[in-house]
Amino acid sequence: MPDQDAVFAVINRNQQWVYSFQKNTWAELPVAGAKVPFARPYGQVVYCAKYGVLVCPRGGTFIIRPDVGRAKW
Repeated sequence: MPDQDAVFAVINRNQQWVYSFQKNTWAELPVAGAKVPFARPYGQVVYCAKYGVLVCPRGGTFIIRPDVGRAKW
């Protein structure tokens, strides 16, 4: 996510993590919704920089807007 200077990753199918290039560290990103939509393995996630959202077309289409500012570094 270039506009947030971070990388997004899902760990154990239910935890969102972000890596900050500026801080050189990982932090868990709280899930605001009911669950992380990327529950299946090998899901493809595309970042749309124009709208600042992640799109996952797996088992339906999920759109999330990550907020790296909520991470506790």
